[in-house]
Amino acid sequence: MSECKNFIYVLCNVRKESIQRQKGIKRKTESSDVNRNQENGYFLFRFDLETNNFEQFELNIEVDDGLKLSKTYLPMMKCQKNGNILIFYKFLNAASYKPSQLDPFEVYEIIRDEDGRYSSVILKTSVSFKNIHDSLNWADYIPLIYLDESSSKWLLIDEDAKLALGDANGDIKPLIPTEDSASSFFKDGKYDDETLRIFYNNHGRIYYLNSFGYVEENHGEIEPYHHDLYEIEVFEENSTFRAERIGRIEKMHTNFQEKILVYNQMIISVYKDVCMCGFFQVPKLSELAFIKIQKMKSRKFLAAFENDDCFEPRRVYEGGISEENLKKMIGMDSGKRLLPLIN
Repeated sequence: MSECKNFIYVLCNVRKESIQRQKGIKRKTESSDVNRNQENGYFLFRFDLETNNFEQFELNIEVDDGLKLSKTYLPMMKCQKNGNILIFYKFLNAASYKPSQLDPFEVYEIIRDEDGRYSSVILKTSVSFKNIHDSLNWADYIPLIYLDESSSKWLLIDEDAKLALGDANGDIKPLIPTEDSASSFFKDGKYDDETLRIFYNNHGRIYYLNSFGYVEENHGEIEPYHHDLYEIEVFEENSTFRAERIGRIEKMHTNFQEKILVYNQMIISVYKDVCMCGFFQVPKLSELAFIKIQKMKSRKFLAAFENDDCFEPRRVYEGGISEENLKKMIGMDSGKRLLPLIN
């Protein structure tokens, strides 16, 4: 989301596939007769929340950088005040060629032209964190998030829930928890095979999401995931941090491949064309009223998804009411915005 909160940006990786059949073959073409030339194309979509319109920009990316971007696991974008957009990993991954090391941390930048259009992507920086094993314990990956506007300082967490600061030079500085940090953080924040751990920077506030599930011993089925949310405050002057527990959402089933966002102490999960929202704290009366009206104006049905681990189909609402029609319903001035008041 843009700094002004009027635009949402979406980066899409499109695989262009051309199939050329060998000449002179009359029979049914087999896989060996097909020459597939694949190349990755990248498009940036900008959605205007005031006009409900969108623009589409095809991005020019060098081949090597394009291949790296297409393999990025759970990338994150950050809008800057100058209009450019940063793309970076949510995780430091173990290097496939040498598992005892981590891949370099790379930050890409989508450049905004003078006419306000986006056309190119560059590799802005590449950092190899030094002596990371001396400070952090890790197996496959380390979650991290930027702390400052220039994206030169990063917060990292290892599999034992220990935090550290990393800078643009690749230096690592361990952080010590304050006495008033939530004790549950050091239990919930640890890594195991059934957890997904992600940092989020929500307009300067750092959130840490730990999602987990477990397998039933009798049936071997995966239970719906639970989600714990913490807010992290870093004090660089004395190398400490404070972890405050925001809350837990239980039995909100998500999947590791779903797009998950934490915003305003809510979790938003997108799977195919269905969006799920969960509250870590008791919703405001305005939020509950808004959701109730949306349900009243929607069509309810049960939807089961392919390869879904849920025991039962999900209850889905389709339709709803637009902001403008909702304002007409309650007699609100058409020149005012309703959704910011709802949060």
